[in-house]
Amino acid sequence: MVIGLVLARVTSRMASTTWKAVISGLALAPIIAPAILLAIGIFDVELKLKLTGTTIGLILAHTVIAAPLAYALIAAAMAGANRGVEEAAWTLGVSRTRAFWSVVVRGIMPSVVGAFAIAFVTSWDEVVLALFLQTGPTKTLPVTIYKYLESGVVPTVPAVASLLIISVVAIVALRGVVGSICARRRLVVREKT
Repeated sequence: MVIGLVLARVTSRMASTTWKAVISGLALAPIIAPAILLAIGIFDVELKLKLTGTTIGLILAHTVIAAPLAYALIAAAMAGANRGVEEAAWTLGVSRTRAFWSVVVRGIMPSVVGAFAIAFVTSWDEVVLALFLQTGPTKTLPVTIYKYLESGVVPTVPAVASLLIISVVAIVALRGVVGSICARRRLVVREKT
């Protein structure tokens, strides 16, 4: 997500549309490439760097997969953001870095959170890449589920799926309750004023 945020900031500040298109194209290239070809390519590079089977190698590979989606979402939000607010913060004496974090990022925070969620789910769900890169005793959850499914019907897989569904329903219900409480508080504040 941080890589997507920084890259979106760089491309939003560029004046040249050609360089903006080149950087965006390169940033989004892992989405276009077939997963198996990307996994083979990353495996070959990490094999030469002796990173296969390591946690750092797995993190780097999942970053290659997840960062383009985060970039796409944050770049779209940043393109629609009002640059005048940031420039107004500059004229009031705020540094460029602080204006970016306190004005721009705060303004696109729903997109940043969404980018984090999409990057997390993409990384968590990537089984092809994890199968290629994991050779040690520790396995990611998708690889473990895949191994269970290879051996036949195992009750572990439906149990994990049930837990995931229950956690998503709980998060959605919690968000609904918090949203209704906030709406009631706003209504009470309006009535008092």
